[in-house]
Amino acid sequence: MLDRVGAAVGSDRGRFAAFCIFLGIVALTGGGSRADILSLVILRPAAFLATIYALWFIRKDDLMGVKVPLAVALGIIVIALLQLVPLPWQIWTELPGRQTAAEIDVLLGTEGQSRALSLAPSKTWNTAFAMLVPVAAMLLLAIQSSRYLRKALYALAAIAAASAAIGYLQAIGLRALHFYAVTHDHHPVGLFANKNHQAVLLVWLLMTIAWFTTLLDPAARKAKAQSAIALAAMFVIFPLILLSGSRAGLLAIFPGSMISLWLLSRAEIYQPAKAKPSRAKRIKIALLVVGLVVALAGVFSVLALSDRQAALSRLFGADPADELRWVYLPIIWQMVQDFFVAGAGFGAFAAAFKMYEPVDTLSTSYLNQAHVDPLQLVIEGGLPALALAIWGSAWIVAKLFALWRSGQTNQRNLAIYFLSTAGLLLAASLIDYPLRTPIMAVVFASLTAYLGISSVRMSRGTARQPSDSIGQGKQ
Repeated sequence: MLDRVGAAVGSDRGRFAAFCIFLGIVALTGGGSRADILSLVILRPAAFLATIYALWFIRKDDLMGVKVPLAVALGIIVIALLQLVPLPWQIWTELPGRQTAAEIDVLLGTEGQSRALSLAPSKTWNTAFAMLVPVAAMLLLAIQSSRYLRKALYALAAIAAASAAIGYLQAIGLRALHFYAVTHDHHPVGLFANKNHQAVLLVWLLMTIAWFTTLLDPAARKAKAQSAIALAAMFVIFPLILLSGSRAGLLAIFPGSMISLWLLSRAEIYQPAKAKPSRAKRIKIALLVVGLVVALAGVFSVLALSDRQAALSRLFGADPADELRWVYLPIIWQMVQDFFVAGAGFGAFAAAFKMYEPVDTLSTSYLNQAHVDPLQLVIEGGLPALALAIWGSAWIVAKLFALWRSGQTNQRNLAIYFLSTAGLLLAASLIDYPLRTPIMAVVFASLTAYLGISSVRMSRGTARQPSDSIGQGKQ
């Protein structure tokens, strides 16, 4: 009996089920970036258990595709742990950005005590634990067989679709579906706490659906129905991005839509047929178009009866918080110069910013993140974190270049799709912090792992066999 259970748990289907279960937990508990969210009590242990599970069944060849992104993620954890090592007070006070804290120590009579490099050790611990989530996602994807590798991306898209569905329910007035205490409670945030993160995920979903259509085989029996469903889904998602009230979504929707249309134009299922379509086919196409228009009109009609007009008007109105970010930008740049070498400590941005914040901008609100994530990475992690980011970026560029050089249509479509996704997340990170939410971190980590795994397996022409796994999965 136990042997059967073990075989089922380590089978192709069992590993895929483990990935889907983990995704479900992330979706329900990982929509916020704050360190005090209660659901993290469930998410972090689940990520640890998922990591142990993946390591139990992983084989050495599985790590080849994810070794660089995994090393980057583990490198961040190592840097965070090193930032927690106590330093002699004399050395600590010589580090950039510690003079104010040192003066306070002198006034309080606590000078001479050893201090960690991080200005906020508890937040640095939080960052180290938070990185377990994308690490678990990459390892779980690495142990998937070739049969289930692409299905894992379908599971990611299903999570985004669920967030869209919840967003529509929130838009029509079901505020009880907001899952977090600190949230944009008057916006359709879906599974998230932040409207911008929901909007970015939905733009990604548009491009993902478009990419999925490039994989359809026109000769397959269900291909036409699947392509019709894809178009309908895109029509339904589009207005929700606008109604989210997110400026990030508004800025991203145009390039996202253009890329989606470009991918659709490359899909074989939408290529014009050589022969003239029959009358029956023309009727079906006409009915499909009418159905899509009716569906879109229905969506806008339902939302017109709700209170979302305010969200649309806020898209073009002045936002004091956004204006304040531009005021803070020179200060953030000064922090980059001060903390460039050693960093202030992962998660310590808010604590460090208090030493730089002008008195005339003090209010009841506070800047929890820099809203310019590349700069915040340097502020918190210093030169080591910057080196990791450059290494990971160079690896992605090399993989995409190899895909494009292959000359194969499917691989070039994958290169276009992944480059667009990376560009979307980078652009969003210049004005926000989407990758600091577990859901978006898992999306990016999974896509990066897929890029590496698929390129290695295609180059070798091999499929993963469960009998080659390490641990109990080994026969």
